[in-house]
Amino acid sequence: KVLAEPLTRDTTLLSLFLRNNAIGPEGARHIADALSGPPRTGNATLLKLNLKNNRVGAEGGRALGSMLEGNVALQELNVWSNGLGPEGARHLAGALEKGGALIDLELGCNALGNEGLTALAQAVGKNRTLQKLHLRWNDIDDAALPALRDGVAGNETLREVHLFGNKIPKDHPALLALREAVPNLKVLN
Repeated sequence: KVLAEPLTRDTTLLSLFLRNNAIGPEGARHIADALSGPPRTGNATLLKLNLKNNRVGAEGGRALGSMLEGNVALQELNVWSNGLGPEGARHLAGALEKGGALIDLELGCNALGNEGLTALAQAVGKNRTLQKLHLRWNDIDDAALPALRDGVAGNETLREVHLFGNKIPKDHPALLALREAVPNLKVLN
């Protein structure tokens, strides 16, 4: 809370890296409130937020999702290893569907599973700003690939999808189908 409060007034901070601080769901909520605030009173200059390894959980995912819905500046969000699970993925997906400015979303190592991937895929398919989606080490298997392909098919802004460390063989035919479904996809690993 002490750190989040000044964020509402700051007009110069462009990047905030708070990785490995165990801020938990409550800390995520305070930061999210500072970056969105109802009505729109939060920070409008922060471009990068790194909350890697902070144990924010699904509840923190809810707060960050709400923040993304009202934040028109944030371009990069890193929530690697925060225990978001499928529920946290659904909260973030809800925000992605509504747009925003997010270009790069790092969700690696969050146990999203196939359910979380499916929610995100449908949202990313509707999003027209996201270019990089990092889903490494999330207990995703090849059964989820058709949902990913169908969800993001035709998206012209998505450039990179990172799936390394999941239960997907690198030569799986569905990966080729995904590449064909997303016209500007340059990186798929």
